[in-house]
Formats: sequence, C-alpha cells, structure tokens
Amino acid sequence: WFVHAVEELEYIAKLDPIKDAEMLRVELPMIREACLRVLVLSTVFLKEAAAFGLCLSEIGDMMSRQFTAKEEEPSQLELLCMETRKWVEERELFLPDEAGVEDGDDDFTQFPLNSVHEP
Repeated sequence: WFVHAVEELEYIAKLDPIKDAEMLRVELPMIREACLRVLVLSTVFLKEAAAFGLCLSEIGDMMSRQFTAKEEEPSQLELLCMETRKWVEERELFLPDEAGVEDGDDDFTQFPLNSVHEP
C-alpha cells in the first residue's frame, strides 16, 4: 500500500451515507428517494469493499456496467442487488402486508432490477 492509500481508507471509513442522504434531502428537496437509495447503497458498497481490501479501481469496475458490441450488461453491484431483491421478495411472502415494499412502488429503485436475461 502507498501512503495515500491509508488516507483514502480512513476517508472512506468516515463516510456516512445516511447523513449525506439527509443533507441532500434538505438541500435538494426535489431529489427522488430512489436517487438517495442509490447513494446509500453505493457508499455502503464502497466502504465494505475498501475494508475488504479491494482497490478503488476494482471497486469501480464492480460498480460499472459492462458494454458489449450490442448491449449493456448490468454491473456486479446491480446483479447483487437483483439477487438480494429476489431473496427478500421470496421471504416477504411470509410477512404481514404492512411489512414489505408495496407492489407498484416505482420509486423503490432508480434502475430496474429485472435481469436483462429474463423475458
């Protein structure tokens, strides 16, 4: 590790995505909740991946979509979100109606979480 890597890790560890989202909610009242969710998710992912020892380039690659000749592939982070959402939805079947996200909550995510490989 270079000297600046330690400083970067300390900076990343101090990031507070909830506090940042609250600040943006106040400063930019028109911001959509889905955008704030992406901010929180991305920051938590950055913090965990950096703490695990991944370098910023590796983390960026995992968060970026891959472009092929004809189509865009979801990022590893998006795939993880899709898997997690599917896992949660399967378990929500056993929860009371008021416990989960309501059907038709279009603002739940900023990007669609459907797999590009599903019809």
